[in-house]
Amino acid sequence: MPGQLVFFALLFGAMYVLMVRPQQQRARRQRELIAALAVGDSVVTAGGMIGEIVSVDDERVTIRLAPGVDVTFLRGAIAQKVTDDGEPALGSSSEAPPDIVDLNHPDDDGHDLGDERS
Repeated sequence: MPGQLVFFALLFGAMYVLMVRPQQQRARRQRELIAALAVGDSVVTAGGMIGEIVSVDDERVTIRLAPGVDVTFLRGAIAQKVTDDGEPALGSSSEAPPDIVDLNHPDDDGHDLGDERS
């Protein structure tokens, strides 16, 4: 009986360390990111849109996606900040979708590698 209690206590502790704690840390980093948004920050939205913040209020953020294209998002839709070199800023979420592509990158020849039809 006591051996079973020790086993379940260790199992509960391992689950906490491996599952609950990392999720709490990600949520805390996301809250800090959203609270620190400022005009001029380059960001990636949860939908993968990349742009620069042009205005911020309590609940919404307006992002310039292209010249003359300003879109308003809820603060919670911001997934991460991006530095000048295109890399995620320290402390931002590393859970960004892997398929984000910079269409202006010189290595992008405009061809989709997944489409083999010619």
